[in-house]
Amino acid sequence: MMHHGLVEHFPSMDVIFPDYLIYEWQTKVDELVAAGLNIIFTGHHHANDISHRAAGSSYVIDIQTGSTITYPCPIRIVSFDGNEKSLDVTTKLITSINYDLGGLDLQTYAAADLATGLPDLVVHELMALGVDEASAQQMEPLVTATLIAYYYGDEPDHQDPTVIAGINAVLAGGDPLGSQFALLLLGIWNDFTLDNNVLVDLNTGAISARTTPFM
Repeated sequence: MMHHGLVEHFPSMDVIFPDYLIYEWQTKVDELVAAGLNIIFTGHHHANDISHRAAGSSYVIDIQTGSTITYPCPIRIVSFDGNEKSLDVTTKLITSINYDLGGLDLQTYAAADLATGLPDLVVHELMALGVDEASAQQMEPLVTATLIAYYYGDEPDHQDPTVIAGINAVLAGGDPLGSQFALLLLGIWNDFTLDNNVLVDLNTGAISARTTPFM
């Protein structure tokens, strides 16, 4: 278990968010897997996301868990079966707290708070990466929606056709930097590694869906 991510959770993560991964992660992954590591629990990005990376004849699975202070306010319950060599991961969402949320349930309040707080940060980060202000403002809604889906996990189950169409329009525009970001966003939306309720076969590293619903 550690704070920073061990492996990328979406394409080009180490280019866009290098501070969310450990230094020289590519080398460290191989060293840790060679030492016997297969499962690691991480955080930092406040996103519920599971990433699988093959490493030679073995594998490593980075089980990144979101924060209780950021939508969707998740916690994970993990059960290890030593006989079956399996890891059962269940995600639950906190739905209420002892605080005045103005009549809203915690999930609605947290989602609105994130949607309000992300746009300025997204524009700032895009401009820091070389995007001009007008383009950053245009791309912001697409990036914000994608990050919210990333925080929730299981992104392919929650694709918004309008957002996907907007990303494809940026890609079709032909701007090299815009296209790079569009491909990154599509990579997040098309992350088919299950994130929230999974069963991990520790013998093979295979990840399958659990039957218990996301609660």
